[in-house]
Amino acid sequence: MVLLPQLKQRAVRDLYWACFSESIMASGLEAINFEKSAKHFPHLEQWFLDLDAEPHLLLAHLSSQKSTRLGLYFEALWEYYLRYAGVAQLLAKNRQVSKDKQTIGEYDFIYYCFRRQSYIHLETTVKFYIGDIRVGDNAVTGLAQTNLWIGPACRDRLDIKYDSLMHRQLKLSQTEEGEGSLQQLGVNEVACELALKGILFYPDNLPQAPGPIGNDSAHQRGTWLKQCQLSTFFAESIQNDGVRWIVLERQQWCSPMQGVSIEQLFSSDQLLLWLKSYFSDPQSVPIQISSMEQSTLWRESQRYFIVSDTWSYRVNG
Repeated sequence: MVLLPQLKQRAVRDLYWACFSESIMASGLEAINFEKSAKHFPHLEQWFLDLDAEPHLLLAHLSSQKSTRLGLYFEALWEYYLRYAGVAQLLAKNRQVSKDKQTIGEYDFIYYCFRRQSYIHLETTVKFYIGDIRVGDNAVTGLAQTNLWIGPACRDRLDIKYDSLMHRQLKLSQTEEGEGSLQQLGVNEVACELALKGILFYPDNLPQAPGPIGNDSAHQRGTWLKQCQLSTFFAESIQNDGVRWIVLERQQWCSPMQGVSIEQLFSSDQLLLWLKSYFSDPQSVPIQISSMEQSTLWRESQRYFIVSDTWSYRVNG
């Protein structure tokens, strides 16, 4: 992500990350990367830099959204890019498809790509999964299974989500009803594209283990630990006394953190005390934190999920 370090505004960084970060899975339907896009659209780099200098239109677009859910925030970032980056014409967003007055599916986006001169059905999803190592004696083998990557709220699983995207959502245009919906837009044929972005969090003792079968080898990696492991982890693994920590709000989960003030950061001891208070609530959910190191700015060096000592891998429901 060559341009990301130059961008200062968090929303602009998130926009760039949403469009051009590495995919979690190698679907063969990935949206084009920044280098190839910029080759076809030489204005694109300057467009991001100008937006970073004057982000008010992007901020207004994001603030107009009715929900703060991360998936809808991610979707709103893609909408802004498709509408205003000068690379596409957006025809439809969240277009529902019905059969017998029942919704059977929805197109996230239908757009016309200026580069390919063709219509595209794009599905967008942002996910953060924690790898389960409790499989026999071979933890690495366990991490290779897509059904052992669990969402932090224990409501979804990588294999279920990926199967739904590939075999249901991205097949919508092949149904009679989906085809009819496209024809109402004046579209007879679409190519399919998937933006499945996010981070896979590996156990702290297996940070370089092979990812789930079918993953994009360049996918973003994080580390996860239980609260009870933190003191030992800090003592054994964090060698830089200058490292500080930031606790991330949910809408800060996308692009790497950068440019925060020292007042927002915790020392390791302060973080341990904060997490002790946070996890004293039995209803507390896993929380993301970033380690931050200072060069000219405080920049994120690694992303972590911290889970309670009683956190369960089981998908609820």
